[in-house]
Amino acid sequence: MPQLRAQRSGHVINISSIVGFDGGYAGWGSYVASKFALGGVTEALAAEVQELGIKATVVYPGPVRTGFLSSASLAVAERRIDDYTAAQASLDLHQNTLDGQQAGDPDKIALAIIQAVNVSEPPLHLFMGQIAVDLAQQKITRVQQDLNQWKAISLATDFPA
Repeated sequence: MPQLRAQRSGHVINISSIVGFDGGYAGWGSYVASKFALGGVTEALAAEVQELGIKATVVYPGPVRTGFLSSASLAVAERRIDDYTAAQASLDLHQNTLDGQQAGDPDKIALAIIQAVNVSEPPLHLFMGQIAVDLAQQKITRVQQDLNQWKAISLATDFPA
């Protein structure tokens, strides 16, 4: 950050996950929480460095075809699960069904990030892949429904003007 401040330009890219935007995944609480935190810190950073000409973007990819879901990487997670069946079922799904079948192409994602960095008004939130886009749109719809349904009660919590 000192270098970016000195040159009064630059771009910070933080890689999150779609679960950092739409977090309803049983058994993945710590992972989800860390990815949500990354989104929040990126938003705060963007606000803090905007006047210095520095940009920030949080990337929310869907499933990407990497070694993340391989047997070796999931073995550590499996050892940390006691009897929590939803978490074990989630691990089994990822390991036995999704590994090597993820829709996201890491090379295309890297190129898309480079493209986003090289525009004058880059996005603060960048969703990667059809799954990420669909899940983000579904979450936005659910939040909008909650806002609309509870708006009167929410507004009633303020002191009178």
